[in-house]
Amino acid sequence: MIITKEFLNEHKTKNGAYTRKQFQVLGIRWPPGKGWERQVIGKELTIEEAELFEKAKNIKVENRRKKFKKH
Repeated sequence: MIITKEFLNEHKTKNGAYTRKQFQVLGIRWPPGKGWERQVIGKELTIEEAELFEKAKNIKVENRRKKFKKH
């Protein structure tokens, strides 16, 4: 399938953004730079990649820094 602006907008997270995994599926490095949408619109995804992109909007990454209390 061909990536369109509509496809991207349709699969944003509930907060109106994209997950790191979604960018990974699109081949965009994290953090995405300016103009990343222009780079991917018009490119082709396999059916499997498109399904993964759709599902990845619900994947939370638990790899944030933990805060430690100072003693």
